[in-house]
Amino acid sequence: MPSTINTNRVGTPMRPEILLLKIHMKITMDVINSDSVSVIISAPVSLFLLFYNNMPEKSQ
Repeated sequence: MPSTINTNRVGTPMRPEILLLKIHMKITMDVINSDSVSVIISAPVSLFLLFYNNMPEKSQ
């Protein structure tokens, strides 16, 4: 993991892509650990976040 991902220690708010990456990593770990309930809950959430963050009309 590169140290540039750790943007939170300075106190700056976490960027959506970083949050999405963390959620994706958690889903990946849950798949490896075969925690299917957590995958069923978090996969739609991460997909929603992915589409929501890529919506063109959203002001940056």
